[in-house]
Amino acid sequence: MPHSRGILKVNPSTGDRFRHGEIREDGFIFDNYDMGRILQDGFIFEHWRSPESFNKKYKNFTEKVSAWLDKKKLHQGCQHCGYKKHSVGLVWHHVDPSTKKGEISSMKKNTLSRFKKIVVEIWKCMVLCATCHNVEHQRLRILNDKN
Repeated sequence: MPHSRGILKVNPSTGDRFRHGEIREDGFIFDNYDMGRILQDGFIFEHWRSPESFNKKYKNFTEKVSAWLDKKKLHQGCQHCGYKKHSVGLVWHHVDPSTKKGEISSMKKNTLSRFKKIVVEIWKCMVLCATCHNVEHQRLRILNDKN
């Protein structure tokens, strides 16, 4: 598959470029293409990782993103009552549910591109404690019932 800088090798089973997380016959997992490294044969360099290396790399990143999100919630605290004792007691509440792309807690946090999507998503949110979050949803249900 041609690219402006070189040629991308394709997955023989799909006929398309390799995708992050695909596993080849020997068990190694595709991580990414390195667009800055063109091999002698004109192909773009591919990063393949052993399952252990792949899982370790992305587990560490996931842990860092989760810790960052917890720290951010604690820094802001509940926007209604000010609670900021434990991050597990705080949630991201979408101010406008129609703009919601997904629940931050269930979004995968193992790559930079996914982290960027999480950051965009938290811009649409306010931090509430679990109690205030339940109260806010009840208020919105009552408001919707009146309309």
